[in-house]
Amino acid sequence: MTVSPERAGAAQLIVVGAVIYDAACDAVLCAQRSAKMSNPLLWEFPGGKVEPGETPTAALVRELHEELGIVATLGAAITTTVFTVGQRTAALHTWWATITAGMPQPHEHAQVAWIPRSTLHTLAFSPADIPTVQLVQNAPPEQHQ
Repeated sequence: MTVSPERAGAAQLIVVGAVIYDAACDAVLCAQRSAKMSNPLLWEFPGGKVEPGETPTAALVRELHEELGIVATLGAAITTTVFTVGQRTAALHTWWATITAGMPQPHEHAQVAWIPRSTLHTLAFSPADIPTVQLVQNAPPEQHQ
């Protein structure tokens, strides 16, 4: 569910995700959660939790380096999705991103893969990522940055 910034501001947990886009093949980098993670083996956009004192964008750059071993440049914000984790409310903020250094490796995930934008809907995504999947699939090319 996509919500207003006011509702997202009331979230108890802030999570960030990157839609890493490769224009050459019109594909997005997706990560499959490991069997040991919550929502095991579901797909997601790479990212993670914002630590205390950290901005969401700094957290996302850090998480991409930790999880995938890459350096990325963030582009435009895509959406914010509010969901529940146990009894807490969480807000997932997503941005377009491009890799500026490194080759993605699954340090924490089961695997990572470049998925054509037109087939994103065929993967079993974590529920919090589904609104972003729908927006990304339908986004015109000028929005992919």
